[in-house]
Amino acid sequence: MGHKIRTRVVKDPAERKREILDAAMGLFAENGYEQTSMRDIARHLDISLGLCYRYYDSKQKLFQEAMQQYVEEICAVYLVTLHDETKDLKEKLDLLFHMLEEEEQQMRYHDFFHRPENIGFHEELAVKLCKYMQPHLQQELHRYVKKHHLKVRHEELLLSFLTYGQIGIHASMRSPDPQLLHQLRVYIDLLLKQECIPDNTI
Repeated sequence: MGHKIRTRVVKDPAERKREILDAAMGLFAENGYEQTSMRDIARHLDISLGLCYRYYDSKQKLFQEAMQQYVEEICAVYLVTLHDETKDLKEKLDLLFHMLEEEEQQMRYHDFFHRPENIGFHEELAVKLCKYMQPHLQQELHRYVKKHHLKVRHEELLLSFLTYGQIGIHASMRSPDPQLLHQLRVYIDLLLKQECIPDNTI
């Protein structure tokens, strides 16, 4: 009886990369980062180890890109609300904070990033989320001030507080605290009121 010939499946590079990233993140979440090797990922996908290394020359680089893909996945849900032109900025913020309360349902790898041994990964994820969201928030801020004939006193400072200013709070919570989120929402309204003032040049 002869050996079974293994048929090599050739896929589009972008599709193959996404497949490797999805598989890797799933295994990291299930088994832990340290316990998952490149060989484990290749075996899970039934591809050669060499093919894995062709796309990612280290587990660290693979994880970084998998985390970035996860950031984009999470933010895609928030951006639908943030860029909804039928709602005002403050209404959008209310909805976004409500979504944060449902974080565990929105983030499929929530438990992985909240494990005690992954605190460094969780903090890194928080920074990546802020970096990704900031230009989108800036776009909506511009739309808000234009619509209401306002100007921003210190735009860069305001945007930094609205995004990175919350990292310490979110990164320290196992699950979102509704009372704390409510207080953060109050602070944001105070910041907007302080920084967005009537534009008398119009």
